[in-house]
Amino acid sequence: MEVKSKNNIAYTLIWCLIVSASFSLYSSTFYPLLNADDALNILMAQHYQWPRDVYCWGQDRGGTLIPLIAHGLIRLLHIKAIHAVSLSNYLILILGYFGFASLLKSRTNKLIFAVLWFLPFQRFIDLVRFPIGIEYSCVGCAIFLISYIRNNRNSHSLLWHLAHIALMISALCSMWVSDLSFINIVAMLVVLILNIILNRKSSSVQGMSILYFFIGLFIVSYLIWYAKSNAIHKVQAYVELNHLTQFRQAIQMVLQKNLELLTFRTHETLVSIAAILYLLLLLFFILSVFIKKKRTQLLRNVWVQFILLDMLAVLLVLFTASWVLKNDMGRWYFVGTYISISMLLMLFLENLKVDENARAFKRSILFAALLGAASTFHNLKYINPKSLTPMSIHMEEFTQLGKCGIIADFWSSYICSITDPDLVAATPNDAGAARNQALVDTVLARKNLYVIRDNWLPNFPDTLFQYGYTLAKDGHAFRLGNCDICKYKKTKVHRVFLPKQMHHPNATLVFDSISHQSLLRMKSDTASNTNKYLVFGPYIPIGIGSFDVVFYVKKENKSAQGLIATFDVSYDFGKEILINRNVYANDLSGSDMDTFKLEFSTKKRLQELEFRVVQRGAANVLFEKIELLEK
Repeated sequence: MEVKSKNNIAYTLIWCLIVSASFSLYSSTFYPLLNADDALNILMAQHYQWPRDVYCWGQDRGGTLIPLIAHGLIRLLHIKAIHAVSLSNYLILILGYFGFASLLKSRTNKLIFAVLWFLPFQRFIDLVRFPIGIEYSCVGCAIFLISYIRNNRNSHSLLWHLAHIALMISALCSMWVSDLSFINIVAMLVVLILNIILNRKSSSVQGMSILYFFIGLFIVSYLIWYAKSNAIHKVQAYVELNHLTQFRQAIQMVLQKNLELLTFRTHETLVSIAAILYLLLLLFFILSVFIKKKRTQLLRNVWVQFILLDMLAVLLVLFTASWVLKNDMGRWYFVGTYISISMLLMLFLENLKVDENARAFKRSILFAALLGAASTFHNLKYINPKSLTPMSIHMEEFTQLGKCGIIADFWSSYICSITDPDLVAATPNDAGAARNQALVDTVLARKNLYVIRDNWLPNFPDTLFQYGYTLAKDGHAFRLGNCDICKYKKTKVHRVFLPKQMHHPNATLVFDSISHQSLLRMKSDTASNTNKYLVFGPYIPIGIGSFDVVFYVKKENKSAQGLIATFDVSYDFGKEILINRNVYANDLSGSDMDTFKLEFSTKKRLQELEFRVVQRGAANVLFEKIELLEK
């Protein structure tokens, strides 16, 4: 009894050591290679709003389970967003681990799987970083719940019904986090239903479970459909499929990447050695299954059936999905394959008789798992970024700027504010796919405004136009948080738009000998030109404020009478008009360039602002320029 107690303590201590090592290296708080996706989780956790943030800031994918839980921890424990996200992520990973580990009886096997799960091989580190790891954690929870339901068939038990409800929640969370989870759920249903049919052991209890499953699938599918249909930004390419040529290209790309790794051409020696060892173990596993006639014994296990079907189905989707190919068949997509193969190896170990061969195979898997864990540590320390200093330490330097706003490249922006999102507000530049427009307004409302040029600008220009605002350089550039940064300040907008910057399909560009510049002319004697746009554009963003827009035009035929043109200011490609004005022949002198001023104001930032001149046909009109001035 005392020996068993000591074994329990030893097992618990080793497991805690593995999880602690993983957390201290790969959590958002400590990871040296945080990127924009990590930062998005942290910022959403800080400012989470339901239902706006049901998906990643208005997208139709990327469910925000981690930010939602983290937001609750922030409110409850009053901790920093980065710590809350780290804890939330690992809470889900731990639940997922126990779900899968519930299929293993040997504590040694459970510890080996803990290494594979929490300290994965370098190429699959995204298991503890990104949504697919969370997706499969939910799948692990579902496995545990289904095992409980299958082993406890008392339909009168409250726990039995609660297990079904928890299973629905797990499925919902899984599909919310990743659309790929639909494959997991369908594969699980197919395997379980076929087992009931083939074993001819159906009962009213099993029938009730199947009814629960289908009701749950309907509810989950409806909720996901509803959330996606209300998303602001829909990615059409996300559901497109590859053609045969693209399918081959996807296979070749993956084979090429793996060949480069296995032949040491990536210059990651430890990673290559670990990859070769993993491959040898996989080949040994496949040969053992067939040569030692373990195939039938393994395939009787319903979870082996599910893992095999799920892995093959997911791989088929990955190679046929256009979205995956457009992302260069990124390694993070294959995290599920890594988990499936790891579980198959562990279940194979569970079915081996305890002899020297089994012990040798177990030791080999353990050695490969430890070598894979070391490969990630080695890469971080000696290859990229050649440091184990947490990214959050570098980003904390930005808090020295006080309450400020930062504009940068997409990959350099959100990450600047991870240590204190309320103090440091950051957004990508207006060409960098800003995910949260409310955050853009927060940044631009800050008195202290900074620009990071990394991956965006070759240098710091004296003037920048961002989101409809004019920013002027205010001081000298300096280094902060491993970035080149410079302070800017908002100034009054004053921009001039010449004919070459505007659209003019119904006008002719002519040279004016008096003003010595190019002008646009529309002739009134051409019937087809009447009520057509002489000029329109330039489709610019504009910020919040009060503005004057001045049109410079000239009447050529002095004797003309009546309505000559209509000027207007519109946005959203002309769908919304802010102000317009009709111009008559008597309003123009006929000798000099006349100016017409329209005044308008904006209460929110507008996109695709344009200034338009409509020819009404009473006189030939010459257009010189448009001037935009902020009051």
